[in-house]
Amino acid sequence: KREYIFFKTGESGCHSQIGRKRELYTKVNLDLTVTPEQNCLDVIVIKHETLHSIGFVHEHMRPDRDSFVKINTNKISSQKLKNNLKKWNKNDSYRLYTPYDYMSIMHYSHALIEAHNPHYQDIIRNQNDMSVADEIALNRHFRCPTISLSQHERYMQFYEMSIYHEHTQWDIKETEATR
Repeated sequence: KREYIFFKTGESGCHSQIGRKRELYTKVNLDLTVTPEQNCLDVIVIKHETLHSIGFVHEHMRPDRDSFVKINTNKISSQKLKNNLKKWNKNDSYRLYTPYDYMSIMHYSHALIEAHNPHYQDIIRNQNDMSVADEIALNRHFRCPTISLSQHERYMQFYEMSIYHEHTQWDIKETEATR
């Protein structure tokens, strides 16, 4: 049997199965109804759901996410939203290809997610495409042996910025702890 991604429109909402299904198709649902809250036909949403279909989960679900963001789960009434905000279990198969990426297309921009480092709060709210770390993770996921020079340069900038801001975050935490 052939494996492929099947894009369908029969259900409400924008959602996908996580990961490929061996010898089957992987379903991605893209509701055709466009509202101010939802547009499944937006290219960013299609990329996001397609990444789910090949095995990517939300960035804010990473096992190490508590070091970077706080999820205000006590204000959540929707079970679906709770499921999309819970932390991925360390025992589940999950690869951390890159440092935590606030700019990831796989990161929710929901008001219930608060960055520990205030520098990242607006960044979380403004993803408009795949980040360079998303691109690198995708290459590593499929074992692509090389990346372009521009990708490498952009990733090194991302990595250096991540290290700088995490050191700044530690300074903030240490200052708060000594008060």
